[in-house]
Amino acid sequence: MIKSIKFIKYKKFQDMEFTFSTDKLNIISGQNGTGKSSLLYLVSNSFQEPTKSQDLSNEQKGCLDQIKNINHIFNPKIEKLTKGDKRYNNPAKDVTGSLYSVTYEPPYSLDFRRHNATKASLQNSFRYRLVPKYLQGTSNSLPFCPIVYLGLSRLVSFGEFQDEESVKKITKKLKDEYQIIINDLFKGFTGLQISNVSHQKMGNVKHKSDFSTNDDGIDSNTISAGQDNLYIILTALVSLRYYYEVFNKSSILLIDEVDATLHPAFQLKLLLLLQQYSRQYQIQIFFTTHSLTLIEYALSLKENILYFINKPSGITTLEKVDMATINRLLLNVTTDNSDIFTPKKIPIFTEDAEARLLLEILFDYFCGKDKDGFSKVRNFLYIVEDISIGSENLKNMFKNKTIDNFKWSICILDGDKHSSQELNNNILVLPGQDSPEKFLFEFAKNLVGSSSDFWDDLTNIQNGFTSDAIRGILIDEYNKINEKCNTKQTNGESIGGFLREEYKKLFNNNIGFMRRLFGYWIKQNESGIDGFFKNLQILFYKNGKSVNIDISSWPKMDANG
Repeated sequence: MIKSIKFIKYKKFQDMEFTFSTDKLNIISGQNGTGKSSLLYLVSNSFQEPTKSQDLSNEQKGCLDQIKNINHIFNPKIEKLTKGDKRYNNPAKDVTGSLYSVTYEPPYSLDFRRHNATKASLQNSFRYRLVPKYLQGTSNSLPFCPIVYLGLSRLVSFGEFQDEESVKKITKKLKDEYQIIINDLFKGFTGLQISNVSHQKMGNVKHKSDFSTNDDGIDSNTISAGQDNLYIILTALVSLRYYYEVFNKSSILLIDEVDATLHPAFQLKLLLLLQQYSRQYQIQIFFTTHSLTLIEYALSLKENILYFINKPSGITTLEKVDMATINRLLLNVTTDNSDIFTPKKIPIFTEDAEARLLLEILFDYFCGKDKDGFSKVRNFLYIVEDISIGSENLKNMFKNKTIDNFKWSICILDGDKHSSQELNNNILVLPGQDSPEKFLFEFAKNLVGSSSDFWDDLTNIQNGFTSDAIRGILIDEYNKINEKCNTKQTNGESIGGFLREEYKKLFNNNIGFMRRLFGYWIKQNESGIDGFFKNLQILFYKNGKSVNIDISSWPKMDANG
């Protein structure tokens, strides 16, 4: 297997290194013209094709014959890409000697150099080869490894192939037990039962299977392009399984544009199959793709993803792969000219303006301390303004699973609704154990007359927020409101929303002081707000991915919540 390629220079690859996984899928994506297909060929160019030496058993020799004959391209070299050049295209101007180094598993390295073809060969084939640069005194050699390469020629349909006379039967075929595995896998994808399988060469274009199915009118020549492509991929995959079970050695599968012609459901199912075969049969798999569906699923499975980006001097790779960035890059849009795939914001609904004020102050406090990187995600949280909804209505809306607008939102109720917190329904409760107005009034009441350092703060003094002043303009008024309420109750009068409205009026008449007071309360209750902070983080992870936010922006918590 191959662990890495470190480039001095080869075409657009300059002063960079690609690290590959030997137990995960290697997925290559990026803009057109960034060298994705070239990288596949460089991987193949790093090995030599296994040969039928005398020490092989008849079964091993037969295995090599079979898998080589039924797969169109076996162990291709870089000259296969360069032989069509109309002129000499120097892949590394001004560079002599080694162009890149390959590290293998088990670990050892080989440098590769350019070897220009002779003049005679220029007339009908390639312009250069890339060959190992063996150092004197070492015993390193180009390792043997069977490599199946599936290029875009596999997508040519039989109906569009004009030269029917060049279609030839391939006499060699896989052992029946492996052919049955291919047919069963294909049935699992398509529902079609395959029979009477043989193999054909469509000229020099591709190798395909010839078969019948259990569905009238559908056979190997009339199946869809996606089904045909799928069958070729399954054939290659099972071929390399056969190799492993005979030799107990690893192999490599290279697929260019794996998603081409495949329905998204097929893409995801195929990804899981590739993952299974890679690990179970030691097949190191590389494929290129532009499928957003496939990349997002692969990200969730933590596969190895390389994303190439064009730049004036060559290419670069995306250091941190996330779907918000991938969406923009694959669609060639920016955050300025399209909001379709830019990261969204998680809406936060509260009961009223007073709750929103406290929430803003809490967020400012978290940002100021940069608590667990909160400042990076603050802009992803949108506190919905100018909408006041009673707590019961808010709870009912968030519990109603048929209302799409609230599926990826957060509801934050006042502190007196602490028994209503339900994270499964995105319902969170403010700290304070009471309504914003009441718990702050009570906090101020206890503060007045105390020797708290709150009254020594210069900003508070400059704003006239002294103990005496607050007693007269806030605490005395707060006590009068409560006395009026008690009198109404004693007289049997309805108090309805009297207390709530009076509290709000007093709160907003002293809003500057309430801001300062809540900021001070937070500092006195840091341990008490930790629970709120952690629950908010849980809901950010729960909802962020669904609205296209890179949830790792808030890194402290495990992404599994």
